[in-house]
Formats: sequence, C-alpha cells, structure tokens
Amino acid sequence: MLPARNQNFSATQVCANPNGCISNVKRQDLFKFVRWLMWFTAFCSIPLENCLPRRLKDYSAHLNVALEIFLLLAVFHIFVLYIFTFYFNYENGDLEFLVSCSIEMLLYSWALSVKIYFRRIRPDLVCGIMEYVNREHITHSAVGFSYVTMKDCLEKSNAGTKIFVGCCFLGVTFRLFLPIFYEERSLPLPCWYPIDYKTTFIYPMAYFLQIVAQLQLAAAFALSSVYFMVLCFLLSAQFDILNCSLKNIVATAYIYMGASRDELIKLREQQYIADAEVNQYFVVKEVAVDLDCLQHLLNPQIPSSANFREGFQRALKQCAEHHRFILCALQKIESLYSMLWFFKTLEVTFAICLIAFDVVKSSNGKSILQVLSLGQYMVLVLWEMLMICYGGEIIYVNSQRCDEALLRSPWYLHSREVRADILFFLMHAQRAFKLTGGKFYPLQLQKFREIVTTSFSFFTLLQNMDMRN
Repeated sequence: MLPARNQNFSATQVCANPNGCISNVKRQDLFKFVRWLMWFTAFCSIPLENCLPRRLKDYSAHLNVALEIFLLLAVFHIFVLYIFTFYFNYENGDLEFLVSCSIEMLLYSWALSVKIYFRRIRPDLVCGIMEYVNREHITHSAVGFSYVTMKDCLEKSNAGTKIFVGCCFLGVTFRLFLPIFYEERSLPLPCWYPIDYKTTFIYPMAYFLQIVAQLQLAAAFALSSVYFMVLCFLLSAQFDILNCSLKNIVATAYIYMGASRDELIKLREQQYIADAEVNQYFVVKEVAVDLDCLQHLLNPQIPSSANFREGFQRALKQCAEHHRFILCALQKIESLYSMLWFFKTLEVTFAICLIAFDVVKSSNGKSILQVLSLGQYMVLVLWEMLMICYGGEIIYVNSQRCDEALLRSPWYLHSREVRADILFFLMHAQRAFKLTGGKFYPLQLQKFREIVTTSFSFFTLLQNMDMRN
C-alpha cells in the first residue's frame, strides 16, 4: 500500500477539469520565507556550496562559521555595553534611565540566547522539524465527495508572517534613523563606550555595528515566534485535512471497492446533512469533488477492495497514519519550544512592565519620536506573546475535533461492520494535545491574559517605587 501522503492518485496523471481537481495539487516547500529568515540570522547554515564557484565550495563551512561569529559578536557587544552602562549609572538613582537600560539588556539577552539555542544547542531539531513536515505532510484530503488542500493555509500563514516580520524590522529601522532626524552626532542606542565614539573613524564603525545588532535583534525576535506560529498553522491545516478525510471515509471506502456512480450519488445524499454544519475547518476551504474525476484519482497499481469493511479499514488506516504524523510533529515542536517559551513568558512579563513604565516616565521629557519608538516595542512584545498563546490554543482545539469529523460521516449505514474500528479510533483520537511552557502551564489565550495582568502588577510596583524616591 502506498504511504498516506501518496494515497489518492497516480503521479503520472493530471486532470484538465476547468473547475479544478484534487489531482492537480502539487507538493511544495512550506517554509520558504522562514528558511530565508533563518539564513539571514545564521540560525542555520547557508547552502553556499550551491552558489559558490567550484574552487571555493570547500570554504562554505568556514564562511558560515565566520558569518555566525560576526553576527553573534554584534549582538553580544551591545549586550555587554548596556551592562556597563547600567553599572556606571546605578548610583545616580535615575530610575527612568536604568529602566531603559534594563529593557535593552532584556531584549538583547533574549536574542543572544535564541541564536545560541537554535544554532548550537538544538540545530538538528530546528532543521529536522522543517524537513520532517515538508517530507511527510499530506497535501490534500483523501478521495471522497469533498476535499481540502494546504493552499489557503499557506497563503494565510505567509501573509501573516510577512506582516509581523515587516513590523519588527520597521520598528527597529525607525529607531536607527532617530539620530538623523535630530541631526545629532549620536548613536541609535545610547550606551556607554570605553572610547570616544564621535571620532572620525570610530563613529561610522560603531553606527554600523549597532545597525547590524538591531537588525539581528529584530530578526531573532521575529523568527523564534514566527517559526512556531507557522508550524501551528500548518499542523492545524493538517488536522483540517484529516477531518475532511474522516468525514468522507465512508465515501472513500465505497470508491476503493469500486462502487457505481448511482451508489455514490445515493451515498452523497446521506452526507449532505453534515455538509450544512458551519465551522468544520479552521484554516482551509472545502471543495466539492466532481464525480467525473474519479476515474483517474486512484492509482491503478493498487487493487480494489473486496468489500466495504476492507475498504473502510484501508481508509481508516491511512487516517490513523496521518494522525500519528501530526502528533509526532507536535511532540517535536513541544520538545524544541517548551523550555524556550517558559523563559519567554518571564521575559515578556518583565518587558511589558519596563516598557510601560518607560513610556509613562518619558512622555513628558522625551520627544514624540522616542515615545513612539518605545510604543512600537510594547506593541510588538504583546503581539508576539499573543501569537504564541494563540498558536497553542488552535492546536489544543483542533486536536479534539477528529471524533466529531468521523461522526459526520454516514457510518451508521454500516454500523455492524465498522463499529469496533470506529470505537477504537475514537478512543485514541479524543486526547487533546497541549503545547506548554516548560511543562508547567499550557500555552492558551488564558495564559496571555495572566501575563498582561502580572506585567501591570509589576508596573504599579515600579510606579510606587518611583513616587517614594
């Protein structure tokens, strides 16, 4: 039997139906944009051997290491400079300035940690998840009366990813141009330097390194959450594809055993009741199958099933394999991100508190551009945490809908033959999958509300400390 991802049609045939056909769906790279972003941040090695001249191909590994070290040092040197800035100004008692330094230290420590974690601690898992999902994902649901594909999910996830990444870089580049707006010989990040950075040769070099560090901060900030969110959307679409296959499982069994057109039309009338239900899918659109296309949807190398029970078990086995793939991919994501999101929750809690305090304190003494720059940080931090919690929420909800999808099929027409198989599948498919933060709490929208509440509790504490001083 063919694996589940190749189950429906022969690869040598393409349908010319003007209304579209399931056999025209093609497999493609699901992580093109994420992969480019990983190369930009040196989260994974750039395949330079594919574009370098033959004589220089042996140096691709050395060039990757050199790029990684340069980008890492660009971020690390800003982090260290802000530590010294905080230390030298601690005794001054300027709480506003110390909070500003703390914000930068918090953001750069996170960017530094993420770069090391993705590139040096879990590189096999970071790239392995992409390769596994790309290789094993199913592009469309099983042959039946309707089908869904990954097309809508890809369009939505790519659009959302580009908007969020664009906003991250926009917020960073806005701050980089502040010295130009004010026509001052200063740096975008006001940190301590051991030398006079305003000299002729030092100033452009320091400015350039701050630009590189800020761009890496934006990319690391965006990529860690975007990669997670893309995976959650793609696997939610895989749940939708699985649910469509389960809803059409009786029709699939009929087609596998070579049922006539009249029998299929009669069965389709029994399934119209389930088609009227709304919100069956999270991120995909259901399309009706043209019965004229059935002649080329099945691979001729696979013999027809002898009876309905055999065809049903064959279709159910493919659904079980698909469900096992989704759960395996989710386990890999949980292994990669669980502890990362635990520390991310702490980082976001303090970041929201500090940024809110800095915005309130600086609203009177700073220009509107500086306040706007801080406001952008606040919006991006909240947006990122909302995306993370929303990703966990949709996985939790969609992982519990397989039983509903199976019960939408007209299984009762053959209840004696398939009752045991259905009960066995339902028993294993009803378990909800929870993405967690360090195995301590589930990542859901309720957690986002708790983070915001805790952050503003700390914000109130900071304000009281400032009033006492």
